[in-house]
Amino acid sequence: MRILYLLTQVPFPPDNGFKHRYTNLLRDLASRNEVAVACFAAPDDELRGGEAFTSEFVSFNYVRLPSSIPTSYPQGWLSSDPSEVRFLASSPMAELVDRLVARHEPEVIVVGDPALTQYVEKHDSAPRVLDYMCDAILGFKRLGDVSFGPGKWVNTLRAKKYARFLWRISRHYVRCFSSSLEVRH
Repeated sequence: MRILYLLTQVPFPPDNGFKHRYTNLLRDLASRNEVAVACFAAPDDELRGGEAFTSEFVSFNYVRLPSSIPTSYPQGWLSSDPSEVRFLASSPMAELVDRLVARHEPEVIVVGDPALTQYVEKHDSAPRVLDYMCDAILGFKRLGDVSFGPGKWVNTLRAKKYARFLWRISRHYVRCFSSSLEVRH
């Protein structure tokens, strides 16, 4: 099977939970499938030694993240999208995903973070899957629980905004996998 996998960061070396999970997942998938990877790399990421990991994929590509977070806070507050979507907005990544879809003709596109949905919305020639370690809403809720005054209000608002965003983008995916869920009684 031909798989295109999108991630918010380079998944190697496996020196934290995110990277450990995705390094092992991608290597396992690549042992039985043709896997192309597109991800962001932070400006200070050292990519030396990555050949040991990247050689297992039919294609491994990255785009540099901006060195700073956009400063248009009023636009962010008024937007219906979480700030992560704006932070990860990148013309080079959009062009890269377009090229990889055209070149590899994936049979499935897997997205490792909801904020990356912006790159696959128009690519409906293959089923899209969201594979997400969902901790944002729970984190906002926990922060709201321990905050007071404006901090409580801000974190409650962020949790609601993120939940609405997840609901809105869910139509772009045939399956959504999550490694953590909040259970309500």
